[in-house]
Amino acid sequence: MTANESGPLPSKAANANSSPESIGIALSPEETARALDIARRLVKAGIPVFSAAPNSSKPGTFLYPNGWEGIRPDESWIDGWKPGFALCAIGGYLADILDVDPRNGGDASAEEVRAAGQWPRSFGQQATPSGGTHDLISATGEHKATDFMPGLDLQSGAPDGTGRGFAFIAPTVRPSKVDGVARPYRWIVEPDVEALAEFRGADDSTAGIVARVHAKRDRRATPSAPALTGDVAGTPEVVRRVTQLRDELAAAPEGGGNNLAARLAWNVGQYVGAGQIDREQAAEILLSALDGWTFRHPADRGAMENTIRSQIEKGMSYPRPWEVAPGLDATGQGGLVSPAAPRHSGRLRAALLKRSELGKLPVPVPLITDVMHRETIVVLAGKFGSYKSFVTVGMGCSLASGTPWMGHEVPEAVPVLYVAAEGAYGIRKRVDAWEAAHGPVPDSFYLLPVPARLLVPEDVAEVDELIGEFGIKVLIVDTLHASAPGADEDKSKEIGPMYDTLRGLRERHGVTTILVHHTGHAGERARGSSSIEDDADTSFLIKLDGDGRDASTQRTLHHRKAKDGALLEPVPLKLTLVPGTDSGYVESGEVPSPNYLPDGLAAKTLIGLLDELGLPQNAGRDQCRAALAKAKVKARTELLAEAVRRRKAGETGQVEGS
Repeated sequence: MTANESGPLPSKAANANSSPESIGIALSPEETARALDIARRLVKAGIPVFSAAPNSSKPGTFLYPNGWEGIRPDESWIDGWKPGFALCAIGGYLADILDVDPRNGGDASAEEVRAAGQWPRSFGQQATPSGGTHDLISATGEHKATDFMPGLDLQSGAPDGTGRGFAFIAPTVRPSKVDGVARPYRWIVEPDVEALAEFRGADDSTAGIVARVHAKRDRRATPSAPALTGDVAGTPEVVRRVTQLRDELAAAPEGGGNNLAARLAWNVGQYVGAGQIDREQAAEILLSALDGWTFRHPADRGAMENTIRSQIEKGMSYPRPWEVAPGLDATGQGGLVSPAAPRHSGRLRAALLKRSELGKLPVPVPLITDVMHRETIVVLAGKFGSYKSFVTVGMGCSLASGTPWMGHEVPEAVPVLYVAAEGAYGIRKRVDAWEAAHGPVPDSFYLLPVPARLLVPEDVAEVDELIGEFGIKVLIVDTLHASAPGADEDKSKEIGPMYDTLRGLRERHGVTTILVHHTGHAGERARGSSSIEDDADTSFLIKLDGDGRDASTQRTLHHRKAKDGALLEPVPLKLTLVPGTDSGYVESGEVPSPNYLPDGLAAKTLIGLLDELGLPQNAGRDQCRAALAKAKVKARTELLAEAVRRRKAGETGQVEGS
């Protein structure tokens, strides 16, 4: 097949196979296999493609890998694809994707470009679920451009890895934006990767599109500039000001640069909007601050550059000229220089959402279904001997292996870093015991057998590096006390900086942190300042029935706080020993006792025992359980529930043999 030079767009009549009626809701197995083969061909040619899991919390959307902008051509990013997943091709490498959306005037815009002889050479084309098209064109080197003409998007990216965009490709299935019916993307003209390679760096057919992208950006960058006031002489003074802001950003403390970058870029965008400096010149100056930053991965720098460029563009919509106050040196040496009517940074305005934009708010993604979400801070507290480390070791093994935790689904296996700050003795045996019962734990479960001091910059920097290097998504800190040596747990101002550290790790890496902590003497809440639980998104407390610490003592897990979701019912915990490991694992269940009523005992007998204990006929399950506990008798939850129900219905009984 030869590249499509610039023929007309396929009409809907000419492409019956792309009509909604013929597409249905999925490709056939043969078409799916062919689409996956095409995706691998794209990767081998130098076009990155990655798979994305469906977002169960928001049907029709997907969960994209963190740092996808930095993904390179590698077939392993496709290996995890399964039906229901999306495939996404990233622009800016060998090819860009020209997206035509007929709902927003894309057809008319495309015809205008074609009539001008500026439609780029197409090396492949696919139909979208909404009746549009995606054309594979030579890489332009431009940043992603949305609506550079009505209904036309360019999914592209700069050679330095910034400004990336992606497009869905077959066999992805998504709801149509026209009628809501789920339909697949489908290749109309299969990609000609050989021709793409031949035209690499030498395809002048994209010049017209590039010119139109620049024209749109120039219109955004040069609104009617208000008359300059004060002693501002022109661009040189503003360049000095932007350089000052660059130096401020370059000197940002570790972990404190993200918000500062967004705020300063907004201010610079205001100067651009006022017509005082060219946008690209301003961006180039501000971006040079990043040269002195330490990034764990190239994708992290790309994400920061995207933030800066995006904030500059947002600030342009609220132009405000830079002024030098009368009598002051424009370099700032004679006094402070300040923007006209300085009142705020614009940070809040940048975050403001209209009612129609509330859908942009992130939807909580489950880490363990109904238990905790991704990118949160979790506190698990308990007295010594409450099995809290057994519980978190089990959580870590379940999360690393994708195995359900105590009956709750783990939607996706994730890398886990377990910091055994109070000593790693026994961890290996506990993992061995867990594996014997549930299956192998992969090498994505990492153990750090020494404390990581979360209030010591040197340790924080190394933890940050480890999380980035190994793609850690869950950090388990066992315990909080050993990880914050010297901090007064009773003072929120001393605990607050540690939470700031954890939030910084979450912002940079999307990591969830599970903090293991001790309780106070009474065992009713986490020890120390109330902010320890208040500042967490989720908190759990393990309580003991009595003062014992042996295996016959009942432990119960209580769900005390769930920022986004319902609280779990209390979960009884028991330790199951595994022969040959000298250890065991904790699972849900009640601890047997010498007077434990067996499963086969008739509910009639239990009803009689409750009668003998003098419980009223309408007594509830908790009241009955408490009375049985005083009598040192336990019954399975299901059996007790049946007995309570039948007593409330008027049934009586007697203890056998009485």
